Amino acid sequence: MPEQATPSYDEKVQELAELKRKAAIAEKEVKNQLKIRKVAEVDPTSKGIINTYTGWAAAAGLLMGLPVVSGAGITAIQIRMLDQLAQRFGQNFTENEARNTLLAVTGGLAPAMFAGAPVTAMAAAIPVLGPLAALVAGPALAAVSTRIVGRLFVEHFERGGKVSDLDVAKAKQDYEAGLKKEAEQHAAGGNAGTT
Repeated sequence: MPEQATPSYDEKVQELAELKRKAAIAEKEVKNQLKIRKVAEVDPTSKGIINTYTGWAAAAGLLMGLPVVSGAGITAIQIRMLDQLAQRFGQNFTENEARNTLLAVTGGLAPAMFAGAPVTAMAAAIPVLGPLAALVAGPALAAVSTRIVGRLFVEHFERGGKVSDLDVAKAKQDYEAGLKKEAEQHAAGGNAGTT
């Protein structure tokens, strides 16, 4: 039997380096595909529900000068959105359960709503640009919040979850991360807000 040549140490190191390089490329491709799939995974019906209520929330955000009315209106809109999304996934919940869950997840939005009134009033006092900035701030915050809440619950419902078994701490972190990401994209001039 002829003897087979065994690879030298340097050849093995080169082979290993090449395998690691190929694995890194494959891992990067998989991660990119997962990102693309995650964006594309919101089914058209759920996306339509989220978009409809995002529009309603933006309209309610015009009442930013009246933070109690605006906050209550946006919460009611988000509860109605959750109701339709839950029905889409065959889930049921009580209004109190939804309200408490929403308040726990979006707890950071309430102070922003209440802080929005003085900030909006001060911004409105700036000639020409002030009223435009004040007009845009409230609806944008309400729309972004509603869109993020919708996405969070669609993902939760798709995994078979219910409103009652939502990991509120994780959802709150995801919500806050979503707000931060949208703000960064907006600041960078990106197209934030696609569902």
